[in-house]
Amino acid sequence: MTHENVFTFKYRLLFGSNNSFQVRVERGGEVTWHGPGQLVGYPILNLGRCGTRKKDLHWFLRQIEQVLINVLAVYDLEGYRDNAGTGVWVDNKKIAAIGLSASKW
Repeated sequence: MTHENVFTFKYRLLFGSNNSFQVRVERGGEVTWHGPGQLVGYPILNLGRCGTRKKDLHWFLRQIEQVLINVLAVYDLEGYRDNAGTGVWVDNKKIAAIGLSASKW
C-alpha cells in the first residue's frame, strides 16, 4: 500500500506541516515519514507460530532484512545492511526502513 504524507512519532505528538497527518505510535525509532511512491507493508504475524523458537525481536528484524535482500537479488540488485542502523540499502541509498511492534509474545 502507499500513504499520503504521514509522519509517525514514538510516544509523542508533534504539530505538523502542510497537508500531512501526524500519528502517535508505540514502536521503536523516532520520526518516520510515509508518503506517495513509498511502499508500506503491515505484516501481522503470530510470532509464536512462525517456526522460530527464539523470542528475540532483533533476530526477527534481521530475518525481515534478509528476505528483502533476497528479493532484491532476484532482480539483480545487491542489497545490504548497514551496521549504523536498521534497514536495507542499495548503492548507498536506503531503500527499506523497518519498524516493529510486538505484544503478548
